[in-house]
Amino acid sequence: MTTIETTIQVDDEGKATIRLPSDLKAGSYRAVLVINGPEPLAARPPLTFSAHDVGPWPGGFTARREEIYGDDGR
Repeated sequence: MTTIETTIQVDDEGKATIRLPSDLKAGSYRAVLVINGPEPLAARPPLTFSAHDVGPWPGGFTARREEIYGDDGR
């Protein structure tokens, strides 16, 4: 696996032009594109997750597979 950090140009139609290193051989590659937008990450609102308190665990509860799914283990 090769990691390449470069800059791309995107036009008004959403087409991107990318410049890759010349030592990269011609062929098909699987690629993952991560785009850092013009907005800095710190300016985004923080993610919030809600939690629901359902009270204490029942007495004697061990979370064994058989207790959760029944005798057949499903």
